[in-house]
Amino acid sequence: MVTAKTLGQSCKPRNEVLSGELTDAMFAARLNDVFQGKAHETYQQPDQFFANTYPTEEAKSFLRQALGRLSGKDPTANSMFRLGTTFGGGKTHTLIGLYHLVSSTPSPAVLSKLEIDPSIILATKPKVVTVVGDDLNPSDGVEKGGVRVRNLWGEMAYQLGGRDGYMKVADSDGITGRSPNADFLEELSGGQPLLIMIDEPAVYMRKMPNPGQLPAFMKALSEWVDSSSNTVLVYTLASTATSDGPPDAFAQETQELALAMGEVQSVLARPERVVTPTQPRDIEPILRQRLFESVDIGAAEEVADAYFNALQDAHAKEAPLPVKVLQASYRDELVRTYPFHPSFVEVLNGKLNTIPNFQRTRGALRLVSRIIRGLWNNNRTDGYLIHPFSADLGSADMLDELTGRLDRAAFRSVADADISASGGQAHAQVIDSDRFSGHAPYTQRAATTVFLHSLVEPPARGADVDEVLAATLTPTDDPSHIEKSLQYLADDAWHLDYEGQRYFFQTEPSLNKIVIDETNTILVSDARSEVERRIRQTWQNAGLSAVYFPSQAAGVDDRQNGRLVITHWDSAEYSTNASEVPPLVQEIADY
Repeated sequence: MVTAKTLGQSCKPRNEVLSGELTDAMFAARLNDVFQGKAHETYQQPDQFFANTYPTEEAKSFLRQALGRLSGKDPTANSMFRLGTTFGGGKTHTLIGLYHLVSSTPSPAVLSKLEIDPSIILATKPKVVTVVGDDLNPSDGVEKGGVRVRNLWGEMAYQLGGRDGYMKVADSDGITGRSPNADFLEELSGGQPLLIMIDEPAVYMRKMPNPGQLPAFMKALSEWVDSSSNTVLVYTLASTATSDGPPDAFAQETQELALAMGEVQSVLARPERVVTPTQPRDIEPILRQRLFESVDIGAAEEVADAYFNALQDAHAKEAPLPVKVLQASYRDELVRTYPFHPSFVEVLNGKLNTIPNFQRTRGALRLVSRIIRGLWNNNRTDGYLIHPFSADLGSADMLDELTGRLDRAAFRSVADADISASGGQAHAQVIDSDRFSGHAPYTQRAATTVFLHSLVEPPARGADVDEVLAATLTPTDDPSHIEKSLQYLADDAWHLDYEGQRYFFQTEPSLNKIVIDETNTILVSDARSEVERRIRQTWQNAGLSAVYFPSQAAGVDDRQNGRLVITHWDSAEYSTNASEVPPLVQEIADY
């Protein structure tokens, strides 16, 4: 008997999650929209922004240092910061947080949450320059106040001094876009604290007619910032391809900028600090903070006990399980990731995160918000954790998120055929209906888990039997049913395959599908004739004179030597538990 609280009892999602108002546009924060006062209130209003934000340890440290440098209260703080991670990893979100702290008066509650000493908050607001690379147009320029701004330095000068400020770099901001030195900033800042934030410079660099000018300007800018006592430069540079994440779409530009900035570090008094706003360990608290209004963390202890005991019991019954889920530390993991199952977090960080279109934290928020909405709106909150199988592949919205958005469109037919179809005729659904009636939908759960693991490329594709069992088992389940469901599905599914103990879905048809397709092309009459032909061929050299398919006893002539009589299945049927021989056989024997 499980006494732990269910999801419905311990968690309350935010209203915008349940209503679907948490749109894709709300996940994609834009720094310039906030700077210009036209962002969604979720990002535009400081109190609401920080209420929805989970401040990671790395982000809090960065904010404290940047504010300390601007205010002059921490002269040892870095003057330059590079926010580096893959797209969707929290860079822009962190920039917006810094912007709100310097452009508004943060409440004591916000400062406490961010662990910021109120004394480092500037009494006089600093000048702020925000530039987003994607908004620049170095070829045609952007009309602003009677001038046409093309390049990064032109935009910075215009923001600081309007038309007059722009004229100081107008010659350098022409179509050739030759990089100026950074002295113009000294005059335009007037010695006041200055915060410069440059988002997505690699995107801008790709659009430049003469892209080599950007690294040159960034070097000059770095040296000027280093010489200023109250200026902070923050720029973003996506990480290049790594083993644990997707490649940067602007990898060449990113590498050139990184090389240029690396060269200038040796001449600076204090080198830049590289900040990674979010780490893999931050994903669960970020999801909790942004998607739930409240989560009863106290319930996590009882839920963790229930799951850990279920795993121990399954192990005692010799169910295949990974070694790590049987160790005491796994119970702690269940508490830490609550209300998400650890295997669900592993799929997000270790599998889906490697798909370029997923976009890391942003992709996780988008996917999980849909899962939560599906669970609560369809009254499926009687479970205890959010598992990989919580993704309802019968939902067109969910399936589009996992296939269309991730450029895996071919997998839509896989889900329809083998996991969940609107008419209930997908193979997993049929197996659950026929073999597990009255129980949990074990086959659909196992299949959905394997499906999520199959969206990535080899060798990461798929999941072992023990992984599937650990990710699917709940405190009320019989582990043997889950094992059997996979075996049944392997026999019937059209797209499920396995290598050793590793199961995976593929878009190409499996042997099951090929056999069924070939069978359907053969006429029954042709199949009948072929079986009859093979029977004759098999028994033609049996050592006895064979009589094939007599329809009556008279068809067997009376001879003294022995004969082999083979009756047709249309004329005589016999089963192992029959008590009497078929009538035709008896007639032939008596004839």
